[in-house]
Amino acid sequence: MTSNSTAVTLKTCEQAMLAFLTLLWLRLTVCTADTTPPVLQIEDTQPFIFHALVTVRLNENGFVSCAALETATSYTPSISQMKTGTGLDGYDSASAVANTYYNLVVAVLSPATLYDLYCYAEDSFVNGFTLSQIAATRQVIATASGGDYVAPVFSYLPPNFVVESTAVTVYVQLNEDGTVWCVAREDTGSGTITPTSAEILLNTNVAAWATTTVQASQNYQSSMRLAGLSEGTTYDLYCFAQDAAGNYIDGTPALASDPSKISATRLPFQTLSIFIPSTLIVTAPGPLQYPVKPAAWNTFLPACTGDPLPGERCERDAESWQKAPQYPNHKLISLDSHPSDGCFGYLPPAAPGGGPFVLLLRRGKCAFAQKARRARSAGYDALLVVDQQPVQYLSTLPDMIADSDDNPGIPSWILGKTDGNALLSMLASYTGGYVTLDITDAYRMPALGIYQSDIFGQRVYMKQ
Repeated sequence: MTSNSTAVTLKTCEQAMLAFLTLLWLRLTVCTADTTPPVLQIEDTQPFIFHALVTVRLNENGFVSCAALETATSYTPSISQMKTGTGLDGYDSASAVANTYYNLVVAVLSPATLYDLYCYAEDSFVNGFTLSQIAATRQVIATASGGDYVAPVFSYLPPNFVVESTAVTVYVQLNEDGTVWCVAREDTGSGTITPTSAEILLNTNVAAWATTTVQASQNYQSSMRLAGLSEGTTYDLYCFAQDAAGNYIDGTPALASDPSKISATRLPFQTLSIFIPSTLIVTAPGPLQYPVKPAAWNTFLPACTGDPLPGERCERDAESWQKAPQYPNHKLISLDSHPSDGCFGYLPPAAPGGGPFVLLLRRGKCAFAQKARRARSAGYDALLVVDQQPVQYLSTLPDMIADSDDNPGIPSWILGKTDGNALLSMLASYTGGYVTLDITDAYRMPALGIYQSDIFGQRVYMKQ
């Protein structure tokens, strides 16, 4: 035998052996293929008024379903019924991933009724439960009873909302007595995800939250204020509501939850950017800058105090009101420890000459206008009031006002408590005895109604 014939014979034997092994592998594969249905675990069953919530899990990929039949006329449903949902009083199904929990909502059922609950499972090899295995899953459940099963109707009330720099006021209404919750979620540019009812009710994963009650005595209308937002920021508003009978707008607890009812309440808005109408700059020592809020009567005063800059005059004509009021090189004199906060008793006067002077007093014990009048009578050219609130009311400094027929005659400003204490601490440690200030009313704040808003924020008018 030649070497060539030997090689051909060996190659033929190798091919035959490979074919044999392939056939053997195929036979073994067929013999060991999955022929058993999956293991179904019913973790929990919760009956409600109009549905039952069934939590299930399979040990392998496949299909799972659960169905309900009234106990009075119950029978074990067929495999076809369990796969298609036909001829059943309630049904739900899901394509299942192995070892993953699924909530099946078996709906729509009748209240206060006994039902037999059955479940079916089938794996990806189409190995499904037999009729006897379906029968073995039977559970008897009783749906809840109740009177009012109708969800309330929620809507926004024009103007829907009023934005501020760090808050938004929302106007809402229901068609019956109930409670409304609203939240804000920040939109960073890619939209927001609709919060769940639990996130709204529990104030979780949201930027702001508020709630209010709705009653017939108020024509089923109400409002709420969501505070703590960031200025100049885009948000989405979402609301959730419940009536007095316990029905939520998403259909629960009587029906399966309809998340679209929450997403339908989405209302985009953008908070205002705060334009600080006045700034106070400590020039010596300094520079240090603080935001201050001008008194409402500053609008009716000329653009300067005391002696103006060299070569200028303190105008008292109409042109003065068209300028940005500037008060440079004012000396701050502090009487923060005055026993009556400047309201009563002796008020040490400003030193003659060498001004102009700004008097610093703490808030309290009398009206802002009274402090300003007494400061003016004592020879001071302006007044700076330090707020006493550690957390500013409604997240803003108050707007100091006088009576309609009362103009104290000197410009005044209010400074936040934290900034005021820092300024007082610096003044106490400064060897010069006083600090020099430049104050600018960069913008004339227009008069608005109380709690109305514009680019300067919300007006919170207070007399003291």
